[in-house]
Amino acid sequence: PVLVVGQPTAVDPSRAPQGKHVLWVQVRMLPAEILGDAAGKIAPAHWDAVKDAYAERMLDIIESYAPGLRSKILGRAIFSPLDLERENPNLVGGDQICGSHHLSQNFLF
Repeated sequence: PVLVVGQPTAVDPSRAPQGKHVLWVQVRMLPAEILGDAAGKIAPAHWDAVKDAYAERMLDIIESYAPGLRSKILGRAIFSPLDLERENPNLVGGDQICGSHHLSQNFLF
């Protein structure tokens, strides 16, 4: 997976209590419907049932670069593609870039 990781408190400490930080992780290009898992560890299921397991997998990846990260986490919020679509119907299928970015969709041609 493609992970976009940010730490906004590095430039704006007001976003967290003093001495604490915020870390956000955006996973790009997730399927709206889970049909299978190449690693064979997450069974095809509804996003509500597997988003925690998928988040743990992403933490495994991040922790390989930032050992001990899990021990620093005080809380977390997980939003699956389904959750994104529930919050904003324009994010069809949880598509974070809001649809096609093909040339024919950009009103230039």
